[in-house]
Amino acid sequence: MIENSAGLTEARSIASVEGIDGLYMGPWDLSISLRGTPDPHAEPLRGALEVVFEIGRQTGIPIGVHAIDGLTAGHYKRAGCRLVTVAADLHAIMASVSRELKVAMQTTDHS
Repeated sequence: MIENSAGLTEARSIASVEGIDGLYMGPWDLSISLRGTPDPHAEPLRGALEVVFEIGRQTGIPIGVHAIDGLTAGHYKRAGCRLVTVAADLHAIMASVSRELKVAMQTTDHS
């Protein structure tokens, strides 16, 4: 799990450990470690993610990453990630509740 600057610095070494099945990144924690704020779309996080994506391409080790939404997940997939979550749990719950609330507000009374 690469979720801080130390993990990023040692990513290539971690990937070379016998028996490692993959590298998985936590972009929010990594972003906080690199710049002090949880922004999965800002530099230097984008550059850090690309470093790990490149290690995966060079070594053949699968790279995984946690995405906040489907758009970001698609970006990570196109970048070469083989294991990508498609939404953060809180984000998914809030989107679902918001969608269902809209339905409830539009529904007429059938009693």
